[in-house]
Amino acid sequence: MNVSLRLAAFALAATATTAVAPARDVPNIASLPMTGSALVPVVALPEVMQPATEQLLDQGELLSGDAAALDRVLGPVGEPMTAIDDEPELPEDLKALVDLFAGTAPRNEQMECLARAVYFETRGEPLDGQLAVAEVILNRADHHRFPDSYCAVIKQHRQFSFVRGGRMPQPKRQSRAWRTAVAVARIADAGHAETEMGDALFFHANYVRPRWRLKRMGAIGNHIFYQYH
Repeated sequence: MNVSLRLAAFALAATATTAVAPARDVPNIASLPMTGSALVPVVALPEVMQPATEQLLDQGELLSGDAAALDRVLGPVGEPMTAIDDEPELPEDLKALVDLFAGTAPRNEQMECLARAVYFETRGEPLDGQLAVAEVILNRADHHRFPDSYCAVIKQHRQFSFVRGGRMPQPKRQSRAWRTAVAVARIADAGHAETEMGDALFFHANYVRPRWRLKRMGAIGNHIFYQYH
């Protein structure tokens, strides 16, 4: 009998503890529902979004291996890339190249300088002679002993006779000679054609006799071309 009384008292104490303990953690105890003699706090759970994979699986038709159903879910497949046509091959003949690239407006300042040098130094010369002069300017711009741009090479002191005080005169822009010079400059810059004087760093007209200790490479038209030994 005494044992039963003790057990009943213990159960009553445990019930009282369960009823009181949650009140410390829940601000509004009156809002909590009752279950028997104990208060049970209500905890709000975050809404769980259905994963995209489950959304796909919910569309049971996919499980059958229906390719059309898969296409409807994944969206239309883009058209396959078509082959890009290769750029047309450029003519190998220098005259044909000049006819192709002839124009009156160089693409930028550097090409303007190069075209003017070709125009003032080589008007009336054979096309390969004009190209060879342009190659000299390109070679100098790539050489450590000279400035590193076309304009700077051409304007270097006492190197090109048509340059006066660092300034170049204006060409006759509607002339055939200027259109040819623009084309030759572009051909040289892009490497579309080369001459036998492709490594030359110096040239002069054949009516002058400079005392240069340089390796003579050859002559084209009225110009003789040289390289370092």
